[in-house]
Amino acid sequence: MPGHTNKKQSQRTKGNVRPSSSSQAAQLLVTTGTAPTGFIGFSGSPGYVPASQVFDDIDNTLDADFRLVLRKLTKKDSTTKVKALQEFSVLCEEKDIEHLKAVLPFWPRIYNKVALDVDHKVREGTQQSMNTLVLRVRKNLAPYLKSLMGSWLLCQCDTYPTVSTAAQQAFQTAFPPAKQTDALVYCKSVVTEYLVDNLLNQTPNTLSDSTTTEQDEMVNKYNRVLTSSLLALRKLITAIPTNQIEDLKHHMQNLLKDGKFWKHGKSNIISIKAAMYTFLAGLCQTMPDVAQEFSKKLSPFILNNIDEKDPVICPAVWEAVLSLVNFVKDCWTDVSIEKSLWPKLRNLLENGCYGNCSLIAPDLLPFISKVPPDLLKEENKIYVEFLNHMKLGLSKEQVQTNSSECSAFVRAFIECSQFMMKEVTSTGSDLTFLKIILHDQLLPVVVSSITEKESELYKSPLYCMMGSALEKLENVATDDVRKTLLSYWSELSDKVKERLSEEVQDDSMRVVDRVMLLVKDLVYPQPTEKVKMEKVKPSVDMNLFDLSSKSQDRIKLTKGMSTFVQKLSIHGFQTAHKQWNPPSLHLFAALMEIEPAEDTIKLVIESCHGDIETDKSHSNYFVFNVCLPWLEHAQSEENAADQKQIISIICTFIALLENSSLTVLLQTLTETVQNFEAFYHLLTKCIKLQSEFSSIKTWLHSDILGNTLVDIATVVCKESTKPVVDNQSSIQFGWDVISLVLTADQNSDQVIREDHIKQILHIVHQTLLSLADNSDPNNTDIAVKFVSKATQSFFISSKNCLLLPSAEDLLITLFTISLDDTYKVSDETLLESELVWTTGIGSIVKQTGGLIKDGGLLQKAVNIVKDKVINVQQIQIFERIIKTVDKLLTVVKESLPGDRGGNPVVSNLLQNLYIQQEMVAPRKVLDFLITKGDLSYLSMKQTSGSNANFSQILYSALYNTRLLCWSVVKPNEQETRSVELDPKQITLLLSVLHSMNIVTQWKDINNIVNVSLSLSQCITTLETLVSTLMLKLAENSKKYLLTAALDSAADKGSFWCLALQSLMAMYSKDTVFTLDFNSLLDRCSELDESKVQVLQVAVPYLTTDNKHTLAEIMVARMMSAEPIFPVNGGIQALAVLNSIVTETAEIESSRDLIEASMSQIMTWKEDKDDLLLYSSDIGQSRSDIIFANIEIMKFLQQTVSLVSIYLTDKEWDFIMCSVVSFVQSIEESVERLPTSVEVQIFTCTTCRLLTTVASEGIFGALLPLFVKTAENHTESITGQIYLLLKSLSQSVCQCPKQQVLDHKLAAYLKADDTSGLPDSLQTLLNHICPLLSHDVREVQLAAFHLLYSIIPELPQYEKESKDSTEEEVSRCPPQQLMTILVDGSKLEVLSSGLMVDQYLKISPFTDDYTLALSYLLTWRLLLYFFKSSTAEIRQEYAIYFRQTGLVHQLLSNIYRLMPDNPTQDTKAMFDRNFSLNVANAATDKDIPYLSCYVYRHALQTVPAMVRTWWKEQDRKTINYVDRFTSKHVSQILCTEEIQPVSKTDIQLENITIKTRPITREVIATYSLEEVTIEMVIALPENYPLGTITVVSEKRVGVSAATWDKWLLQLNVFLQYQNGSIIDGLRIWKRNIDKRFEGVEDCMICFSVIHGTNYQLPRLTCKTCKKKFHSACLYKWFQTSHNSTCPLCRNLF
Repeated sequence: MPGHTNKKQSQRTKGNVRPSSSSQAAQLLVTTGTAPTGFIGFSGSPGYVPASQVFDDIDNTLDADFRLVLRKLTKKDSTTKVKALQEFSVLCEEKDIEHLKAVLPFWPRIYNKVALDVDHKVREGTQQSMNTLVLRVRKNLAPYLKSLMGSWLLCQCDTYPTVSTAAQQAFQTAFPPAKQTDALVYCKSVVTEYLVDNLLNQTPNTLSDSTTTEQDEMVNKYNRVLTSSLLALRKLITAIPTNQIEDLKHHMQNLLKDGKFWKHGKSNIISIKAAMYTFLAGLCQTMPDVAQEFSKKLSPFILNNIDEKDPVICPAVWEAVLSLVNFVKDCWTDVSIEKSLWPKLRNLLENGCYGNCSLIAPDLLPFISKVPPDLLKEENKIYVEFLNHMKLGLSKEQVQTNSSECSAFVRAFIECSQFMMKEVTSTGSDLTFLKIILHDQLLPVVVSSITEKESELYKSPLYCMMGSALEKLENVATDDVRKTLLSYWSELSDKVKERLSEEVQDDSMRVVDRVMLLVKDLVYPQPTEKVKMEKVKPSVDMNLFDLSSKSQDRIKLTKGMSTFVQKLSIHGFQTAHKQWNPPSLHLFAALMEIEPAEDTIKLVIESCHGDIETDKSHSNYFVFNVCLPWLEHAQSEENAADQKQIISIICTFIALLENSSLTVLLQTLTETVQNFEAFYHLLTKCIKLQSEFSSIKTWLHSDILGNTLVDIATVVCKESTKPVVDNQSSIQFGWDVISLVLTADQNSDQVIREDHIKQILHIVHQTLLSLADNSDPNNTDIAVKFVSKATQSFFISSKNCLLLPSAEDLLITLFTISLDDTYKVSDETLLESELVWTTGIGSIVKQTGGLIKDGGLLQKAVNIVKDKVINVQQIQIFERIIKTVDKLLTVVKESLPGDRGGNPVVSNLLQNLYIQQEMVAPRKVLDFLITKGDLSYLSMKQTSGSNANFSQILYSALYNTRLLCWSVVKPNEQETRSVELDPKQITLLLSVLHSMNIVTQWKDINNIVNVSLSLSQCITTLETLVSTLMLKLAENSKKYLLTAALDSAADKGSFWCLALQSLMAMYSKDTVFTLDFNSLLDRCSELDESKVQVLQVAVPYLTTDNKHTLAEIMVARMMSAEPIFPVNGGIQALAVLNSIVTETAEIESSRDLIEASMSQIMTWKEDKDDLLLYSSDIGQSRSDIIFANIEIMKFLQQTVSLVSIYLTDKEWDFIMCSVVSFVQSIEESVERLPTSVEVQIFTCTTCRLLTTVASEGIFGALLPLFVKTAENHTESITGQIYLLLKSLSQSVCQCPKQQVLDHKLAAYLKADDTSGLPDSLQTLLNHICPLLSHDVREVQLAAFHLLYSIIPELPQYEKESKDSTEEEVSRCPPQQLMTILVDGSKLEVLSSGLMVDQYLKISPFTDDYTLALSYLLTWRLLLYFFKSSTAEIRQEYAIYFRQTGLVHQLLSNIYRLMPDNPTQDTKAMFDRNFSLNVANAATDKDIPYLSCYVYRHALQTVPAMVRTWWKEQDRKTINYVDRFTSKHVSQILCTEEIQPVSKTDIQLENITIKTRPITREVIATYSLEEVTIEMVIALPENYPLGTITVVSEKRVGVSAATWDKWLLQLNVFLQYQNGSIIDGLRIWKRNIDKRFEGVEDCMICFSVIHGTNYQLPRLTCKTCKKKFHSACLYKWFQTSHNSTCPLCRNLF
């Protein structure tokens, strides 16, 4: 940095208060008296802030905080200064006034320095600090004002806006507006000297310190100071009063004399040049005598730069120019006009001010007004040349393409022209110059704007300003001037007519449009922006230039303008009538509409019919004898545009016709006009005039017009429904005609008669009805859109015709379109139709009050909605219906007073919208509920189902729920508000609960065969809405609802009981809910099927004492009643007791009741031998007997589960005999099992009993039943079959291993099976393995458990391979399992698009779930099988896995099935005891959890293969797998590897093992006689992916070479064998033991045990007698390409 040296400086001691050398120097100056005193000026040198006690009288009062801040302000760093200024502002606010006064003597020097800092942030902060300071000190600043004012004023003109704003704000804070001038006057001399000094004496080096500031910053600061000084001087001299400015003249004279000052005007810095001109402009305005004195320098400097192009400089230049010509009279003599000024001015004008028109053009008029007319020697020559060059500038493309530039230049051109014309007319001089301006200057510009294609002048205010200027001139002119103006207008019309005759049609239309714009601006002058004059105001009459019109009212044309319009009108008519020219017709029609003068019409008639005599007006003759024949001719030509123009002409003269003539005219037009577009144009014109002319209103209500409109509607509707519309635009205008006549006027009166409206609406309605069967969606969409647009205005504006039947029918049809997709329309069309029917219904409701009556509009809408809901099949259609109903309710509600619930009309509408029909559960749902066993049934005869459609039940319930929510839940209300339901709503809500339980059961059924996602979401939505509604119910409504639910459940049972159960569950969510026990007993005193079910669902909501009381009552009834009886039988009481026992927590209190019940059941068995179905065909038994047995089995299951330890031998015998007999009954009824619901219920209940009570003998029959049932039901699984398979799966999982091995399955062998397994095991595998891929999850899990139990038995049948000459020998695992892995390729297809770090979520009850589950279960079995095999056979399996790529496939799949971040439940996800319980329900976590377990098991079982796969992946995959394994699995595996190691010393003789779990180390010590070896096995952090290290810490009795070889062998065994550390140590120990036993090493690998297949050397060379491993020898033969012994080289 500047000023720094390379010399190392020592650190200053902390706390050292000794002053630095510069402080000592300052102190010395003061003590010796040589320091300057008083005002020092505004130099850039830093101020001195005393730190010692020299200034005792001053420094003692300076606050220490202020002293520190002021010191910081002298630092070089900008950030330090900014922070110091912020601190200074805070101190100024916090400190008292005395401390601030002490600061003031030091502030000017600091301020004058930092106010000019190179960093704008510092300068801005300085002004903000100044503002804070002056706000506190106020008048105390006065003594220091002169020291501050120079820099202060300079900063107010800073080039950085925020700095100047802050300085101005500080100045305004210090001085009120009245005192600001006085402050400047007070300091004027000092400030002027300071600013002049900046301009003349200062340099970049003197303003800045070259040692601390970069050169660029110094130059920038100097340029900024120059600019600000010039602007500050201008600000000073313009702010000081005239009587105070004399004192500054000598300063200004000295400044203007100095050549350096004028050099600044030649600076390349734009801001300096602009400030220079600004200052000179102010000088001319405030000191004209000084300016006059220096005119010879001033005038050339300003006027010779009049062509400045820079947009920043040119405003300042022109301000200086205007100031000069206004205040320095002789300035023209000091410049060369012809050589310097005029050429530059001419170039400026010719080039359109170089793109600065908006800046320069407003100054041209003040400038030309001060130019002497004889400046170019000849009189007025300057004016002519000036306008000539402006005209050239106007033709420039860059001017015309910019609207603001063009407008500014046109305005200047017209203003200058008007000024010159005023000069001529006011002096009464020769009119030749006026003609020159009009014909040579103004006329060419106007003509070019009209005729030239590229011209953009017509968009400017040219026409308006020209018309206003000439109109003002003509109003005050003499006759000669008027004649001159008339000749101008005549010549303009001739030029336009000539161009119209020459142009082709497209160009003529352009010319016509521009002529119409000209005429319109003449008749209706548009207001334009007033010219904003600059600060210099020349003495010119400015009223002349106010060309803006304050109103847009029509003005009367002058004679010249009228002549212009008349000539064009006659020309347009003649050309259009004779030559049939469309542009001319358009011109004539437009001119007639603007100016329909009678004398013009007379001339028009004479031009075509000559001088005629008629008793009527010329207008009448023109309409009937000219226009109507003309219209008929246009009709024959089928030219709609021409017809519209002629109709416009005719309508222009309606005001001039008599009533009788007008009536005839309208009838004639009705018959004549056949084109829809022209007819629409005629109607539009007439409807606007109907309030003024009674004849038009009569015509609108006439039959002739009404019949014509009906015919139009018929044609339009017929054409709209055709597959291909011939003339789309014509049909569109036809619909526009219909829309127009259906729209009411401002007074809500219909345009046409009501009977005609009725006919039109009927036609439109019939058209819509016919579209329902239209096969062309596009055509239907167009037609509906047309109808919606045509009728929308009718329903918005009409009041008297809304109740027409045809109008209501049309609304109902449009309402139907919104309900479903019968009409194939787009969303845009649907919105338009919705707008129509909502508007119409809202209007009708407002008129009628919204009462629903038979056959009325709302009743029809209600019937349609209910019909659609009952028959809906798709969720999209249902949502559309709900949306439409919501709009209907909203429209009715908003059309009536009151809120949703408060208005009886809305409530009545809701009541009618509810679907009151009670839904009966379908037969299959009822069978499913019975089979589940949640409720007890006594007889199949008492249960009935229906063939109801599930969609009907679901959508009806959801529909009713939505309506209930709409009626009671208001938007934006507090959640705590409770709502009351009326009895009808309570009944409806109960019906919804009933339907909800039906669809919930249906969902459970269909989950087995993949319920659709949309329907599942519907069910979830229904449950959510019902829960929300329940939370808002008031207590009274809850009580009424519970009572109604109990009554319905007791009366109807079944799903009504489930509805009761759901209701009580919702009530108990937030609070403890209990039922009234006595009321319940009274309600259920007679125990039939329904009452039993009520008690079963009510038991969980009774108190413990009530449950015990109810149990006693039931046991008593069992004792006193017959077991089988329709009402109050013993079985009914047993069913209730079963529910009570299930919910009883205290077994001891109920033990006596259970034992008594057990005894009673045994008594029933003794009394009625046929009561229990022992070894019977269940299908032939009565249903009440079957259900009695089911209840008995439930009781036996509960008894064994709860009080098994208290059962007597007799009771156990009864239970076990019953279980065996029940299974035998199932065997007897197996043929009926797929079809009979009773057999299925009996079997399911028996299987549930077997999960608690199992006898080995029963599985011999149960396992074949399970296999047969599963194999027979692989597709189209019903709800009952699913429950049956689930129950069988649960029971067979209890089958002992030996029972599985001793199975009685039918023999099932395959010819291609070459394994050594016995036939029984092959049969078992052939039956069970395919079940791993079954569609039912529970069957898959049962098959897995059965196979898992026998997997350890399979490896014993695998024979060890004989020695082979092949390098690698592979062995295939059981083929039955491998067949399932073939489906793994399908899983790869599912995850093919995913990266290794992306998660494939698989939901239950999908094909993907079944596939993934079977794949993972199979791998879990294979890994278990692999682990159960011997090390030698494992290696052969590993080779097979490597050759087939199965492990690689597994790992690729499993990484996409595991979640990316399982840290929330890592231990559970990777737990070895992950549960696969059949009884658990399927969840989304099944596949992720099982995947994590299989991955962990793979890392344990086949670590070498996993490590190989990992190393073969790309870098991203390697990093992710490493990070994932290290984070989630490695720690678990290390713990499981190390902890069991210390327990294996018995198995590994001569090896002592110790562990260090924290450091993941195993210390193994091998001791044999005199040999002792100690090894440390260290596991890596990313075990098992990383490398296991083996280090020897101690060895005795073994050579280093031998030990190194053994150490390498151990490393290989641990690293490359697929097993645990113990397996590696065992193989290594075996290798060492064989070595000590004398077994020779293989002479190729120098190991006794082979590193991969763990075989001994067995192949012996016949020559040298050395032994080799078969794999090593095979590899030697391959690599050496011969078959010789590696040692003796003889042929092997």
